[in-house]
Amino acid sequence: MTPTSVPTHPGHFASEGLRILAVDDDAATRLTFDSIIRAAGWSPVVVDDPEEAYRILTGPDAPPIALIDWHMPTLSGIDLCRRVREAAPDARPYLIFVTAKSASEDVAAGLDAGADGYMTKPIVPIELLARVRAGIRMIASQQDLRTRLHQAEITSAQTKKLRELLPICAYCRRIRDEDQRWSTLEHYLSQHIGVRFTHGFCPDCYEDHVRPDVEGRG
Repeated sequence: MTPTSVPTHPGHFASEGLRILAVDDDAATRLTFDSIIRAAGWSPVVVDDPEEAYRILTGPDAPPIALIDWHMPTLSGIDLCRRVREAAPDARPYLIFVTAKSASEDVAAGLDAGADGYMTKPIVPIELLARVRAGIRMIASQQDLRTRLHQAEITSAQTKKLRELLPICAYCRRIRDEDQRWSTLEHYLSQHIGVRFTHGFCPDCYEDHVRPDVEGRG
């Protein structure tokens, strides 16, 4: 299968334009990376220098996924992975080794260095795409988790005051807020946690108050 005939699984992922970094000192491999990534609808950032790859992955607007060769001049793929993890532990780009080294101990060393995925050369386009899509799913899950945690922190901050003592008037039942202003319970809750109220009658109040009033008017 040639790089330009790679199946892209239309509609499976909403990731068109996703930036993917690929670093390899071999020109033919870089061309293959570029062709596969473009054919899939993503945006390749292809470099031959691992030091440049490090600067990109730890800089602003870093690509979320990187394809990394093992043997490269000045900095090996193993060292590149380690340095990226040490420099940006929170950013967590998804790193995939693409290398000719296939021994079990090599795979273990790559993953221990901080890689999230590992595949061997020669590059099989359909396998490369599957591993990138696995990275996309992982990134989406991490983003969803961060969003949920952030929302939980907001909710916790909003409800913190509700876990404390609330001054309430014994007669009119209004609440005194932190600015020493008095307001209804409905207004207080709507301001602090966004609660909206609808009004009706509970069964007891309907029988004791509403029905007699309605029947008395009739």
